Amino acid sequence: GPAERDHPVSFPWLLNGAPEEPWLPGDLPRDVLWDGARVAALLDIRQMIGPRSEPQERLTHILMDHDLHPNPRGDYMIPSLESPLWQTLKVPEATRKSIIQRISRIPHEVLSQRVSWSGDSEIWVGRHKISCRSRDVQALDSRWVFAPKDQSSKPLEIARLLALYSVFDNPLSHRRNGVHLGLDPVIRRHCDFELFASPLNAAVPNGHFSSKWPHVEWRFGSIGSYPTVIDHLPVNSVVCINPPFTEAYLADVMARLAELKLRFRLRMAVPILEAPWRKKLHSSLPVPQLLKTYYDATAETPADVLHPTLLWEDPRCPPRPSTQNEKGLGDGTVITSAPPLVPMGRLDG
Repeated sequence: GPAERDHPVSFPWLLNGAPEEPWLPGDLPRDVLWDGARVAALLDIRQMIGPRSEPQERLTHILMDHDLHPNPRGDYMIPSLESPLWQTLKVPEATRKSIIQRISRIPHEVLSQRVSWSGDSEIWVGRHKISCRSRDVQALDSRWVFAPKDQSSKPLEIARLLALYSVFDNPLSHRRNGVHLGLDPVIRRHCDFELFASPLNAAVPNGHFSSKWPHVEWRFGSIGSYPTVIDHLPVNSVVCINPPFTEAYLADVMARLAELKLRFRLRMAVPILEAPWRKKLHSSLPVPQLLKTYYDATAETPADVLHPTLLWEDPRCPPRPSTQNEKGLGDGTVITSAPPLVPMGRLDG
């Protein structure tokens, strides 16, 4: 029927099945209502795309890269209706039109897509349910920057942030999006700043990290977002750089690499991909290590690297202890030539 056409369902286990009921949106700040409408629309679009892995991954890349190309008239999170990026989704034309229509409805649904907790481990956004990990909730709870007496908005802000990050997850994947993976905490604890982190995974001891959603994450300690935060970091700081493995982010970071190396002492991870900047790797990042694992802060365990990835540390960086992985590698940690090329691929590490 018409309702099914408006709201196609490919992943029924990601819906909460709750009947619609009246509620008072006046209880919620307007910016939270807007974020709820954005998240609900993007999760609806995931349902529309359905079990097509390539366009699901492509949507993740579109959303991840969007803040590098802000449109003054556009939305901070979602490309405009006229954006050519929607043409890069390999979906039937009818599905593409439905996606555009769904985005156009966001301003009209600001009062109808409620963000709320259901128990301790599930967030509801409109008809969608998002499973949460207790370690993530605890991490955000511990990073809350306000005084103990100012706790009233904390549960809602935690729910909002976890909902925002959920839009990057491919419902066809068994693993969460790689935006949450970081370098071994041993490495990051010997840095002054983390340039691509989040309140879920930051390990730098002074708490100075930049992140994806600073308009929300400042409440949990974020100092801003890439690239604008670069201008505010002291010269000669030890900066950890672990960008998202998307075409736009990697190209942007590599285009700034000479400037970043001049201004800071870097500890940097970069995948070895077939890309225009790849020929820079050998000269710009001499004598790197081959990175074997990332660190999953949620599971508190190492996670295998899916792409051949280099770890380069400026010789001017202060000494640091070896990681568990390095201890097992003996003298074989340093490589002087890059492994074989791999094409641009998945974003999950």
